[in-house]
Amino acid sequence: MLLDLALESRIEIPAGHDTTWWIERVSAGAAEIQEKVFTRLIGHRMLEREETGLVFLTSRVRRSRRYTTADGQHREGRWTRRTGA
Repeated sequence: MLLDLALESRIEIPAGHDTTWWIERVSAGAAEIQEKVFTRLIGHRMLEREETGLVFLTSRVRRSRRYTTADGQHREGRWTRRTGA
């Protein structure tokens, strides 16, 4: 989804640029991409925005003991906050 949003506005740009050029262009729209992602996750009731503008997980998500790992597998357990170096 993030890549789709990043590429959505850059399709008309011709190929032939190096990695640094693309990173600079995509990062220039980072705030817009972030807002689109937040809006979508708020719409799916995964996040909620407070009056201050801060965005948090909804209580439904925080209480969930089920999550998907990066490799797509489903796990049961508690979320833990990583600490240390």
